[in-house]
Amino acid sequence: MTGRDGTRRRALLLGGIGSLLGAPQLRAQGFPDRPVRIVIPFAPGGPTDITGRPMADLMATTLGASVIIDNRAGAGGAIGTEAVARAKPDGHTLLLTTGSHISNTALNPNLPYHPIRDFAPITQTTQSFGMLLVARPNLPVPDLPAFIAAAKAKPGGFTYAHAGIGNITHLCAALLEKEAGIQLLAVPFRGTGPAFTELMAGRIDIGFASLTAVLTHVREGRLKMLAFTGAKRMPVLPEVPSFAELGYPAVDVFGWQGLWAPAGTPAPVVERLNQAAVQAMRTPGLTKIVEDSASFVVGSSPAEFAAFQEKDLAMHKALAERLNIRVE
Repeated sequence: MTGRDGTRRRALLLGGIGSLLGAPQLRAQGFPDRPVRIVIPFAPGGPTDITGRPMADLMATTLGASVIIDNRAGAGGAIGTEAVARAKPDGHTLLLTTGSHISNTALNPNLPYHPIRDFAPITQTTQSFGMLLVARPNLPVPDLPAFIAAAKAKPGGFTYAHAGIGNITHLCAALLEKEAGIQLLAVPFRGTGPAFTELMAGRIDIGFASLTAVLTHVREGRLKMLAFTGAKRMPVLPEVPSFAELGYPAVDVFGWQGLWAPAGTPAPVVERLNQAAVQAMRTPGLTKIVEDSASFVVGSSPAEFAAFQEKDLAMHKALAERLNIRVE
């Protein structure tokens, strides 16, 4: 092979490799070429909506395309989640949901998708300092000790709302039952919005929620506050005692939210979505919404989020075993 021929051959080879390596980047450059749909697998009005809708509006500005929220409730989030798992992996269909995305699998290994293998992590958007236990406004107990005493005197006589088996609202209540030695009657709903409509109407006794979902209601007296799962009192509601100070330190569960694409979505597209989502979450207006709900913005990288969800899955498997919770 002559020097000139060899040089030409190498140039063609390197050019071919460069084209292959550049193909995903070219695909990202054309993204998005139509509206991006973010599926929230719960009914409208829940805590994911409260942060998700302004995030979608801000992402639309960055991406230069419409970003639409699509609420698909049912089966503790599994219906909407499966729809995203089966969607074309091009970045135009995303999942925004809570940590129940991970805990559902810890409780039900027979789901038609795997929360890690079937999804490409984009970013963990937020994390709460804890969960608030609230009661219907006319529940005849002044505080958590009084409620526990009443529940012990009447096993199964009090109801609690939750947003599906494996949802954090369910795990918190199950953990309270175990730690306090009480028995409550679970009432499932298709999201926290419908659950707390019934709670405020006085048809359900208690329920756990992120502060995002109930802050306005507790401030206006439509719900009674009993305790908070965080280790310290919330700056937003400093009058609410923690479970730890009331003698139940093991009732310490926090919620979080994250954004995913279907597995196989090109890395440059995931990176662009990450940048748009993180930029949105760190916008002062949205950051304040998050902080007012006793949460904080995370805005992790895809790699950081992948490591976090692996750890969270292991933790929920251990918790499910301890509480003996399974989905049949």
